[in-house]
Amino acid sequence: MKLLFISLIISMLLFLQPTLGFPTRLPPTECASHTLFPDLNGIVEPGEYEASFFNTPQDWSFHYTIVNETLKGGIIADTKGWCAIGFDPETKMKGADIIQGWMVDEKPFATDSYGTKEFGPHPFDTDLGGTNNIQYFALSYQNDKIHFEFRRKLDTGDSFDKLFPIQGELPILWAYGSLSNHSSIHTKRGYGLLQNIEESIRTTPTIAMKTVHESLSTYQILDISDQYSYLHIKNSIHCPPQDLLDNVSILDHTKPTVVYGNTQDDLLKFTNDLLFHDFRVVYTLDGSLNDWISKGYPVEKGSAKSIIMKFYIGLQEYFVNKKKILMDVAPVLLQNRTCLPIVYVVQPLHGTIQWFPETKKIVIQLESTQIECWIGKSNAIVNGEDRWIDPDNHEVVPVLLPPGRTFVPVRFVAESLGCEVLWNASLQEITIQYALE
Repeated sequence: MKLLFISLIISMLLFLQPTLGFPTRLPPTECASHTLFPDLNGIVEPGEYEASFFNTPQDWSFHYTIVNETLKGGIIADTKGWCAIGFDPETKMKGADIIQGWMVDEKPFATDSYGTKEFGPHPFDTDLGGTNNIQYFALSYQNDKIHFEFRRKLDTGDSFDKLFPIQGELPILWAYGSLSNHSSIHTKRGYGLLQNIEESIRTTPTIAMKTVHESLSTYQILDISDQYSYLHIKNSIHCPPQDLLDNVSILDHTKPTVVYGNTQDDLLKFTNDLLFHDFRVVYTLDGSLNDWISKGYPVEKGSAKSIIMKFYIGLQEYFVNKKKILMDVAPVLLQNRTCLPIVYVVQPLHGTIQWFPETKKIVIQLESTQIECWIGKSNAIVNGEDRWIDPDNHEVVPVLLPPGRTFVPVRFVAESLGCEVLWNASLQEITIQYALE
């Protein structure tokens, strides 16, 4: 009779054992650097996550954001013991991809486990031949509640992890225990459903220049170009992509951030990096610095002394202060004079160009200088004064060349804008230098 009673007690304990079973060893502590992930501090804060799930008694909640291919998750439970979530359980706990967090002597721990049976044991993925795919995590106690934050890939590629979808819904199980021993029995557990998961995706929409201009102090404006030392939007901060990690701890990740100053592909990559590093609201500006200037919005000059451009006959690559830029056409020699689409000279100087197709007129504006010239005409107007484009050769005129580009004699335009122009015949190189005030 005594043996029967002991067997019954053992069976009950096996039936009620916790989400993670009884692993043979503890995983290493893997807390992320707070300087690289400002929000990964073990505190689930208001506004930190895009979506939330609360169980019915609201003593356990899951908060989550999708950024690119990463899931950012946070759990709050009414305990100072352990807490856990299981993704996509099949039958009770079987088949669940389980993530659990707890603390021992103020040291945080987390496990990546898998439900092999309906009621335990639920061993670590690593004990089953898989991998631990919790990339970063942090825990803390706040007002007698445990806060557990973690990061992992949506699709880890591990057969013991479930794919976290980017839309639709996902069944979950939840649990927490009152003891710091992660192998202790759960106090409460239950099931739930994450719905409208697409609403948890954090994106980077564009923002109108007018909106930013009307409230400059509201936004943290980042210039990621190499033009900052010449000219930049007032109050903007220079943050080249290669320096982002050095600046994460300096920048305000909670302030709405506006990014401008490079190609769309570069902007997209940079804004995705900002989101990954916990910047909560990120926009791209709906235009370039030249567009900002053309609207008369405030700019500031940097510390650079000059802008130096180098072009080469027949090459589509040119250089602005040693940065290589690709043109869609190459400079050519016409009437023994260098001609190219003048936009590639004017834009780095932050001037503007207008094209009037009816009259085939080009208007170039840089600060107080205005140049008007026409396709096929050998004269131009500079600040109201009529001039020959080339006094020695009246055949030198602006022309239209495939694929529909306006080619303008570069020396005339550059010198009229106040640049110094040098020609190296052996290299077929044109150097244009513009001194900044």
